Amino acid sequence: MNFTINQTDFPAEVSVPVGTILPFIGSLNHLSDNWQPCDGRLIHNRQSPFNDQRVPNLVDDRFLMGVSPATAVCEYGGTNAIPDDGGHNHGGVTNGFGGYQPGEINYDRGPGRQDPFMMRFGIPEQGPHNHNGDNRPAFCGVYFIIRIF
Repeated sequence: MNFTINQTDFPAEVSVPVGTILPFIGSLNHLSDNWQPCDGRLIHNRQSPFNDQRVPNLVDDRFLMGVSPATAVCEYGGTNAIPDDGGHNHGGVTNGFGGYQPGEINYDRGPGRQDPFMMRFGIPEQGPHNHNGDNRPAFCGVYFIIRIF
């Protein structure tokens, strides 16, 4: 998808504060000088309060997250990968009957033997493995741009 959006397509009285980050689906080649891609570039523009500073880097599949005043703005976190975190156990897969344990279910253990116990099953060690896949919700890719002056 490639859209051409020219600066003349918008009225001059539209005012957006400097530092505003917006999603953008147009061509980055058609941005006016007061907008820059959020790609971590160093700004060299004396008209901008961002002069000699880097804009946020949002081109590495990041999304924006609101923060409280106690959190630093433009602090990065999270990961796009599901790590291979080594051996661990999962519930629901059994390797055999493990006896009875106290529980909330009335389980019938045979004629005349109904009491508040439930069956216990052993869970095998899964060993090192990766769950694979994408851990992000459904999304639509956009560029992020920032107003620098």
